[in-house]
Amino acid sequence: MDQFNEVTLNQYRRKVSPNSRRGLFVCPNSCSRNHYNLLLRNPILPECLSISCSVCEQKWYVCINCRSQLKHITNHLQYKRHANICRENYVFPAQQHKSQNQNLIKTIEQLADYAKNPQPTTVLVFNYKYKTLDKRKALYKSLSKSAVVFDSKKIYEDKVPAWIQNYLQSKQITITPKAALMLSEFLGNDLSKIANELNKLEIVVGADKQVTPEIIEENIGISKDFNNFELQKAIGNLDHKKAYQIVNYFAQNQKQHPFVLTISILYMYFTKLMTLHTVRDKNPTSVSKALGVNPYFVNDYIAVSKNFPMKRISGVLETLRIYDAKSKGVGANLSPKDLYNELIYNILK
Repeated sequence: MDQFNEVTLNQYRRKVSPNSRRGLFVCPNSCSRNHYNLLLRNPILPECLSISCSVCEQKWYVCINCRSQLKHITNHLQYKRHANICRENYVFPAQQHKSQNQNLIKTIEQLADYAKNPQPTTVLVFNYKYKTLDKRKALYKSLSKSAVVFDSKKIYEDKVPAWIQNYLQSKQITITPKAALMLSEFLGNDLSKIANELNKLEIVVGADKQVTPEIIEENIGISKDFNNFELQKAIGNLDHKKAYQIVNYFAQNQKQHPFVLTISILYMYFTKLMTLHTVRDKNPTSVSKALGVNPYFVNDYIAVSKNFPMKRISGVLETLRIYDAKSKGVGANLSPKDLYNELIYNILK
């Protein structure tokens, strides 16, 4: 078996993305400097790549664990035999990560003795990711007495727009409420990912010092006219034409606009409308606090609530539940376009 050299490995890492099905690779045979078609990990053999030379059409597997080109292997059964041998000598990346987490869980309590009597001249930070310390055990109790224990919980999605505004404000940059909501919807609640995009926007806005939907559309690729925010606005205003235009765009761009995400956003939207009907004090501050939305959007919610009384909202929530199940193949086998069109029809009828 031929081992990849470092140059080849680095070229592989640079030029083949995890979602790509094609890439460049140096041919180890007489076809050197020619292209290869890389068929990346398949669900049957996730630890291998299948390589096919575009010149000589020779095919073989590559073990991503031991980084060997298995030119003598021609079928899955032979590769499985290699994988069994490989596992005895190597730890696969996913297994290694899991193993490290499990070992840390078992051994972290050994730090309890140090936590009881820490060095006064030492600044020591434990970054315990993805888990929380057991408050019943000695380590947590010792740290609580002699140090600071900070539990950083994942931010709720409805708090992300405010976090974006505060982050940019610290850089003397403002952002419109709609632009903040667009970013929140597109990027989720991964703060490191959001901060990375905001840092890019900081370079773009320059002297303007304000982030608008137009700037986001131009630089991040989020459409300011075809997104879930505009969809819920069109539905709330009973704008049939606009709503169908947006969902048809979603059906053509399923990767950016998965059906399950649209369903969850609409569910949260109509849940807030239902909550609005139970709020007696229609003061913008009270409504904003009750719904957990920016005061900028309060008047929009109040206007939409006139189009959707509580009984109609109950029907919409049931419709969303039904089409969430249909999207998962329960009782129907519809295309994304049909799912979207039927959903909008049943909401607005």
